Amino acid sequence: MLFEDFSSTFNPKIEIIYTAPNGDWDGMHTFQTRKKDTVGGHVHEKIEKKLKELYDKGINPEVKSIKIKMDEGNWKVKVDVEVGPSADGKAWMGITSRGGAGTNVGENASSKRAQQQIDKKLKDLKTELNDPEMETKKLLDFEHDSNNKKIHVRQIFYTYTNPKKFPKENPNLKKEDPKTNA
Repeated sequence: MLFEDFSSTFNPKIEIIYTAPNGDWDGMHTFQTRKKDTVGGHVHEKIEKKLKELYDKGINPEVKSIKIKMDEGNWKVKVDVEVGPSADGKAWMGITSRGGAGTNVGENASSKRAQQQIDKKLKDLKTELNDPEMETKKLLDFEHDSNNKKIHVRQIFYTYTNPKKFPKENPNLKKEDPKTNA
């Protein structure tokens, strides 16, 4: 199935809005979930669900864009995502991110913590997925300063392939019958 045929019934855009507790900067950058409570936007799983919709139709997907707006007046986060066919033909099925919030100076600066955390996550991901052929690419390096400039948020998003589970040779792709051209 061509994406053009599918796109008339498929909405490639996702809008995710979630609320953090007032004053909770850690909650503002909890794009998935926290272990200690239910705060978080479940952003990764919502994007992955949309990517799987495309894959299940025989289209190898990728995230085309991701945009984030933080509203500290209402402690809301809005994430706009667009998915579509993969430009390189690979199935980019997974999303991960890591980040930090707090002061952005010194050894424990939020920007440094975010980079250290995503570096560790990317290193561990191949083992977690048990897929040595997995590839990663950066989607977004998001940074936000609070209105009073005392808090800095940095969240780094990556996408990844998982060819062991979602091969580039998509088994859902319907092959044309040369006799019928269908």
